Amino acid sequence: MGRLLESGRRAGELFALRRAAAFQAWYEHMPVRKAQLPRGPDIEAYRRLAVGDLITMNVLDTRQFRMPPACGGGRKANCAEAFEPRRTMMGETQERWLYDGFKTASARWTVLAQQVTMMRNDADPDPNKFLPNMDMWDGAPAARDRLFAAIEDAKVGNVIALSGDIHSNWAGELKKDFLDEKSATLGVEFIGTSITTNRDGYDINDNFRQRIAKQPYVKFFNNQRGYVRHVVTPARWQADFQVIDKVTVPDGSMSTRKSLMVESGKSAIAQA
Repeated sequence: MGRLLESGRRAGELFALRRAAAFQAWYEHMPVRKAQLPRGPDIEAYRRLAVGDLITMNVLDTRQFRMPPACGGGRKANCAEAFEPRRTMMGETQERWLYDGFKTASARWTVLAQQVTMMRNDADPDPNKFLPNMDMWDGAPAARDRLFAAIEDAKVGNVIALSGDIHSNWAGELKKDFLDEKSATLGVEFIGTSITTNRDGYDINDNFRQRIAKQPYVKFFNNQRGYVRHVVTPARWQADFQVIDKVTVPDGSMSTRKSLMVESGKSAIAQA
């Protein structure tokens, strides 16, 4: 037993060293402020940035303080653990910080810059089945409900979620009830694709056509590589999905695959 405890202690120390090195590398290579300077294996990455009275950007951390993904993570159907009321993606302290910020928000646009898909995202094309990813907000619907309730209670308008980590382009509307098309729309989510992961990719296939058809709040999908360019004014938020035809050869051709916009005061996606 003693040897097992000693082995576990050493494994924990090794992981802490690796974590500290990773945070140091992140800090040295990212455009962050001194406040994000890591303290060994600990870092406070969530923060709030202001762009005049145009944007309040809440940069969230949905990795360090979240509960472990339900049912072991991955795509899981019928995972009762995911629906536990105590489930969190941000931890209690960060949730309180974010919701308190909503109460005093005065900028034209309120941004949630965070890591994983916030909208309901069904990976099964079968209209009679639901296959969520436990690593995303689908794996903690109670946490998403609390977030949406805080937005609604504080009457926060012009909410834009900027997300990633799914290696494809998406745009969708954040519904109070994703299963009710007439439900209130509380914000809009734009998800940027990867730069090289999954190689050249493709625009769309039958699998994704079927998935989007059963999720009417999803307004755009694309599985090519690239980035999203956001142009923001007091009147509107425009997202230009820039894609490259091939990343597997030199001199690929970049183009604007889709330009979408949200008018100030309207939580709805429209063609730019």
